[in-house]
Amino acid sequence: MHKDIAKLLKKEKINGLLVMDSSQDNPNFKFATQGARLRGYFLIRSTGKSSILYGDMERDNLPQIDGIKPVSYTELGNWLKKNDAINKKIKTISKKAQSAATSSAVMVGAFLIKQKFKGTLALAGKVEAGFAVEFANVLNKFCKDVNVLLTSAASNILKMARSTKSDEEIALIQKSGKVTEGAIKKARDFLSSCYIKKGFVYNPQNKKIRLGDIRNIIEQNLALGGMDCPETPIVSQGAQAAVPHNTGTDSNFVKAYESIVMDIFPRMTKNGYFFDTTRTICIGKAPKELKTMYDHVLKAQTAAIKKIKAGTRGCDVEAIVLDMFQKWDHPTLANTPGSTIGFCHGLGHGLGLDLHEWPNVNSAWQKKLEPGSVVTAEPGLYYADKSIGIRIEDVIAIMSDGTVKNLCSGTKKLEILIPEK
Repeated sequence: MHKDIAKLLKKEKINGLLVMDSSQDNPNFKFATQGARLRGYFLIRSTGKSSILYGDMERDNLPQIDGIKPVSYTELGNWLKKNDAINKKIKTISKKAQSAATSSAVMVGAFLIKQKFKGTLALAGKVEAGFAVEFANVLNKFCKDVNVLLTSAASNILKMARSTKSDEEIALIQKSGKVTEGAIKKARDFLSSCYIKKGFVYNPQNKKIRLGDIRNIIEQNLALGGMDCPETPIVSQGAQAAVPHNTGTDSNFVKAYESIVMDIFPRMTKNGYFFDTTRTICIGKAPKELKTMYDHVLKAQTAAIKKIKAGTRGCDVEAIVLDMFQKWDHPTLANTPGSTIGFCHGLGHGLGLDLHEWPNVNSAWQKKLEPGSVVTAEPGLYYADKSIGIRIEDVIAIMSDGTVKNLCSGTKKLEILIPEK
């Protein structure tokens, strides 16, 4: 949570964190500024105090954070006019290297001097690696009392702070979930209006439907609900569905009696929060083997969700699923390292302003889940030789009082039974 940033800075013995760039496609900036929609440089100190350097045109978009000190470029420029020594230093450095990174560094350096900031400074945001390195080098030369860090400890601060959410943030994620599940329901409703002929699915206008038709319905309804898809949603069938991240081929005609995986992970455009849910369907009566495997996945997911609570390690949640799948003779990454069949991925991941955040729910995550943890539970089974791919995914939140809430309520019914002609 945002309130944890200062505590984490103290723990890492870092005096401040500078978050760079803008809120556009930059979850760290959006998180640090609590949703402010502007471009700038946001400074958070280990004392909890914060300040921001921003452009005058964006003054109405400043972060609504108690005690924040805003400094506009105009205010900084007027202050520099009264400081000849700093102005002279800026001109000297700028002459040696005419680049965006250098120009930004000296401007931020002046901002830090004006704010009387001293000590170690971590960088975060969304800039190119070369820009960050040059920026740090110039800033270190410009501000003798500042030591810019480019270390893993520094970059992990916001990851750790973002790994828990407030109840208010969870409510935003749940809101995005309602839109996402509504879009999937629209797709199911459309498929329910179709019919089967010679093993393929036809719409009421007597035309064969394609996977792209299902994807279009989902994406259009997401857009109507104020969501976008930074990455293409997965709508895949048969052998393609047996490759977990195969998005599916839009031109493929939809077949009856085969699994279709719909993995939808959109973002709410207004606040930046993602959702992530997967449903597997079969149009027409599912073959026995598909139904059996689907039952295995659903039972494994149910057991995993029951295990998710504050104080439980992510690895222990996945261990339950691994044991169940192995009991049913499915390969897993635990008993068959490197396998591409059976259960061949981790159980889940954190969700928030990024699609994949901390904490994880897999064998590598030894830490305990906490109040505020929001994670996915998405077991699956994949057999390309059988044209079977199955995944079921819900989003699970641990609230501030320790109660556990499933943010998904959409049906998990496998079969969509429609007429055959």
